[in-house]
Amino acid sequence: MSDVRHRCEYCRRQVNQHKRADAVYCSPTCAARARDDRRRFARRLRNLRPCPTCGWVFAFRRSDAVYCSARCRVAAHRARHSNME
Repeated sequence: MSDVRHRCEYCRRQVNQHKRADAVYCSPTCAARARDDRRRFARRLRNLRPCPTCGWVFAFRRSDAVYCSARCRVAAHRARHSNME
């Protein structure tokens, strides 16, 4: 087998492909970290919603989050209560 080298897709260190010609990562640790990063990124994409006040799409940390910030929450509250007076 040839001793072809390329870079690990996670840490960018050189990968010695003497065991597997299709090796992508330099170690099982890099493979696990890359997998965790992919899962974390996918989770962040699922946790996106638009703010009803400003329209900015934000990543919420709580499932009951409605507004992107305290500023928008207060602005919405003031807008609701200014109509009542």
